[in-house]
Amino acid sequence: MAQIQRQKNTGSVLVEKANAFAPYSIDLIKENIIHIRELVYQSKDGKLVDNKFGEIYFEIILFYIHFINRIALNYLSIEQADIFVSALFIKVREILSSSYETKLDANKFNYSMSNLFEERVEEYEKYQKLFAEKGEDLKETLFWEFCKKITLTILKLEKNTTMITIISFLNNSLYESIYDLKLI
Repeated sequence: MAQIQRQKNTGSVLVEKANAFAPYSIDLIKENIIHIRELVYQSKDGKLVDNKFGEIYFEIILFYIHFINRIALNYLSIEQADIFVSALFIKVREILSSSYETKLDANKFNYSMSNLFEERVEEYEKYQKLFAEKGEDLKETLFWEFCKKITLTILKLEKNTTMITIISFLNNSLYESIYDLKLI
């Protein structure tokens, strides 16, 4: 991994970095799901529906790739960021679809994931700010709106305290993972 980090960000190197980062991202998201599940169990502000965590896992994956794209645009040219994030998306999709028994099912999953990712990018691009600065309203920030989707829409929780805890956790987890790896 250290060799990849020191290489110039050519197209092929960015694809290599994305391919190296994809399995780590999936593992990180699995850990996030476990932590979010614990937060929800501890919150006692809603009924936990265990079968919803697959949906949350998938939503976090799409969110995470979008978030990485926003971060990548701060360090790479638009073309380089596009190469990196496209390769990351393709590799993540490939890893996830490999669990399907038939090629047809894997292709259906790939098609669905691609379409849903396009929808989420459109949705998330509405929110210019990632998160609120101290003293600012949380609403209309990317993290707030994403966590609202998870807590209110998917889990049907009613209190904002769990949502704020999840926002804080995801924010810290995502930033740490990106900066720790120093891939871009």
